[in-house]
Amino acid sequence: MAVTTKTVTVEGLSETIDALEELTSATQANVMRRVLLQAGQPIADAAAALAPRGPSGNLIASISVAPAQPSKMTRSSRGEYDKQNTVEVVVEAGPVPQSIFQEFGTVHNAAQPFMRPAWHGQRDQALQIITEQMTVEIEKARARAAAKAARIAAKIAAG
Repeated sequence: MAVTTKTVTVEGLSETIDALEELTSATQANVMRRVLLQAGQPIADAAAALAPRGPSGNLIASISVAPAQPSKMTRSSRGEYDKQNTVEVVVEAGPVPQSIFQEFGTVHNAAQPFMRPAWHGQRDQALQIITEQMTVEIEKARARAAAKAARIAAKIAAG
């Protein structure tokens, strides 16, 4: 089974992009990762609410938002992983086999999708979180960089 990816283009954030580009590449990645993790949480919460309740509850417990890690991906998913991209975050049902069976069904059981409906129901909220929180996180990063520069300047002046 191949992982389906979706690219979303946001227009009108040129000032935010300019501000992000003022930061170091590592700080840019950290800002984007924090924002994407925040944006993915409503999707994960909706998936957990929609997931079928099994006797063990491990399907619901396995739903998470995390940075993409190629080493933990299946061979087919790894082929689609964008190494050029700075940050990727996944909302997934963990390595619980029944997640695939529930989402897509089997010969004997009808599908009970929970991840796709969660995405469709929460994608607008996720996009809103990205647009709102990107500026907040950039400002926090700027403040941290300014404080660090002040500490360095104080050490130089003292020393």
